Amino acid sequence: MRKKSFVVLLILLLTFSTSCVSENVNYATEQYYPEPESANVSHEESVTEPTPDPTAKPTNEPPITNTTTEEPPPNTLADNIELPQNTVSISAAHGQNLAVMADGSLWSWGEHCVGWFSNVGDGTTEARHVPVKIMENVIHAVAGPHHSFAITADGFMYTWGGNSWGNLGDGTTAVRLSPIRVLDDVIYAAMPLGVPCSHVGYIGARTYAIRSDNSLWAWGHATGAAWPVALGDGGYTNQHSPVKIMENVRTVVPTGPGGFAITNDNVLWQWHGRSWMPNSDGGDPIEIPAQLSPAPIKENIASISSCGNFAITTGNELFSLGTFLHITEPEYIMSDIIYATRLGRANFAITAEGTLYAWGENRLPSHWRSGPTLGDGTTIDRETPVRIMENITQVLAIGNTVYAIGHDGTLWGWGNFGASWGGGILLGDGSEFIAPDNPEEFWEYAYTYDGANHFPSGLRWLLPDCGGTNLRLSPVKIMENVVQVAATYYMFDHGWIRSFRAFAITENGELWAWGENDDFDRDFSLLGDGTSERRAYPVLIVYGK
Repeated sequence: MRKKSFVVLLILLLTFSTSCVSENVNYATEQYYPEPESANVSHEESVTEPTPDPTAKPTNEPPITNTTTEEPPPNTLADNIELPQNTVSISAAHGQNLAVMADGSLWSWGEHCVGWFSNVGDGTTEARHVPVKIMENVIHAVAGPHHSFAITADGFMYTWGGNSWGNLGDGTTAVRLSPIRVLDDVIYAAMPLGVPCSHVGYIGARTYAIRSDNSLWAWGHATGAAWPVALGDGGYTNQHSPVKIMENVRTVVPTGPGGFAITNDNVLWQWHGRSWMPNSDGGDPIEIPAQLSPAPIKENIASISSCGNFAITTGNELFSLGTFLHITEPEYIMSDIIYATRLGRANFAITAEGTLYAWGENRLPSHWRSGPTLGDGTTIDRETPVRIMENITQVLAIGNTVYAIGHDGTLWGWGNFGASWGGGILLGDGSEFIAPDNPEEFWEYAYTYDGANHFPSGLRWLLPDCGGTNLRLSPVKIMENVVQVAATYYMFDHGWIRSFRAFAITENGELWAWGENDDFDRDFSLLGDGTSERRAYPVLIVYGK
């Protein structure tokens, strides 16, 4: 009974977390602005014995290239957008996008949502089809599903957006349409992003900040419910203003039910609300007791993955910590690792030499499941790590897609484009998605699973004339000279991904974007190119230096 109630509640949370609402919105009456102030690809040949030696160096093979024959369309979109040149960083979540420029200006665009959700931050209630400047002197900014934040060069932290749980930290629950200063002397901040770490939206309504004295502060959502969240302050009470959590902190990584922190002496600390793990015997989920205040769990930790899935020791040993929503005891995986990430049951790790490994579930498209393929050229699940590519510096796994950046700046991508509502996933190589062999069955399911004609305009990927057959089981080349890649999407209930979009920054500061450009034909630009057109290839948004 508990399991059934929990599932129903979780589905309700997912449904609420993906729509803009407009009822009972409490807007703040005052607004504040800051003071002026070539990768070589290698796969395992055998698909029947997935047990390679993780320490073995892969053999070199010719790189896999884009097999799409269509040429990218000419791009002149950036000619019509007046922006400073040279993008430094990009952050995207839900319907929001933030870009920090080399001159410190912060630019925002996307959907305006009210109530629970984030907004553009320009002081209006308008959606923005192209980037607009909202702040100056910014060195770091993060867009979130419920709110966003920015840190200036002088250590001031600003927040804006939805504020239902006090997640802005301004002492109220009023929506902020413009950035408001909430904390000083901040050197780093983070929030649980949900996407790409999880499909549960409400867990993003918390914020953590480290100040110059290495103290850790937190505020926002901590209400006990079917999936209680712990801020780390010892209770289940929403905090509308920053509260101190602990001292001597070097970095923090929020998770679904809580978070992790690494102190300056390389000790990993953890806190979390009451949680559940799946029962391998098929019974009710196994409850994990809450740890409401930080507790040390492991020494000699150098870093932790952005979703809290993995910890890497000072000796480059990789340990699993569970998933974004389910906490487990540290478990040794492999050595010589400098970065790792997990999405669903797919895992990716980069060695000190730049070799990318993957293991776990190797998913095919389906109408209700989302998750990436491993990139090994097969659809076989891997219990042990297999080599995917060499000379890799970054890997991003999100939704059904994986992106990797090589030492030479080449951006590679692969994945599963099937489980997507409203147009499919556009990888960026010109391919689109797989049209199902039985579209009538999917059409009927999409119309009737909730007993109503649910978003019929979003079903265009199910039409027989829309399809491609471009599932990418191995890496394909997207573009060159890339230094950062980011992606996001809306999550619809039953695991559907909608409005997937991605961004890349090149070595000279150009900002490129591709993917879905609106949400259920509501005619706004998520990519920032001033149109609502879907982009199968990268289009230029901001010129470089």
